[in-house]
Amino acid sequence: FFDCGMGGVRRRKTRRKARINSTNYGKKRKTKTKLPSNVMKSVKEKWDHRKSLRQNLKSLDLIYSANELLPIVAPDRAASTEESHEPSTSHKLPKLTSATKEKAVHITPNKVEFLQAMISCHGDNYEKMARDKRNVYQLTTGQLKKQCLQFLESKHH
Repeated sequence: FFDCGMGGVRRRKTRRKARINSTNYGKKRKTKTKLPSNVMKSVKEKWDHRKSLRQNLKSLDLIYSANELLPIVAPDRAASTEESHEPSTSHKLPKLTSATKEKAVHITPNKVEFLQAMISCHGDNYEKMARDKRNVYQLTTGQLKKQCLQFLESKHH
C-alpha cells in the first residue's frame, strides 16, 4: 500500500514529536558553552569550553553582571541624617515630577457627543449612565466616571 498523506494518528504524533536533547550527544551539545565570534585573541586562548560563561568570565577577571561589581547596600537612616546636610534625591524628585508637562488626552468627536449627552441628562450619577440605553458599549460606572472626568478636564468641555 502506498502512503497518500492520510497516515494514522500515531504516525502523525510521532512525526510531530521533536527529540532534540534526548540523546547523550544532544545533552552534551546543549551544555557546551560557545564563545562569541567577536572576541579578542587573548580571550579565545584562555576560554575553556567545559566551563560555563560565568565561570569563564570569572577566570578571565571579567564580570558577568554590573550588580556584582557594585553591590547595592541599604543606607542606614540614622547615620545618613547626621552625616549629610544635602537634600537626598528623594526630596528632589517631587519637584521634577511636578515640573513635567501633563499629556493632553485626545477624545474623539463621537465620545465627546456621547459624554455631553450623558452629563447633561444624568449629571454625575454614573450608575444611571451605566444603565442608560445610549451606553451601547456597556461601559461600567468606573469607566464612565474616568471618561467623564477626563472630558471635563479637557479643552472639549
